[in-house]
Amino acid sequence: MRNVIYVEDAVAAIILTSQAKKMAGETFFAVGDEHFSVAKIAAATVEHIGSGRTRFVEWPRDRKSAEIGDAIISNKKIKEFLNWTPQYNLKSGLIKTREYYENCLKEYLR
Repeated sequence: MRNVIYVEDAVAAIILTSQAKKMAGETFFAVGDEHFSVAKIAAATVEHIGSGRTRFVEWPRDRKSAEIGDAIISNKKIKEFLNWTPQYNLKSGLIKTREYYENCLKEYLR
């Protein structure tokens, strides 16, 4: 399972952490509240971005040792220490991403 984080949420977390006292050496995960499989993220991306498709393939046997399984990363600590909360969920973050790229995609495809 994977957590999803959006740029604005990540930037807010970095700013909060940099301004907090006695946070040196601490580790925080600025991730969303929900956990999604890679397949769910891919399907939601196609749905909310409005193009593309998903295709499922078997994980290569020679890469089995690189598969991390169902790792779950929690945002509990950053919420408790810094009162941080994600502002976007999977759907709203993908819609915001689509809106951003609609205006400047040509610049990225040069």
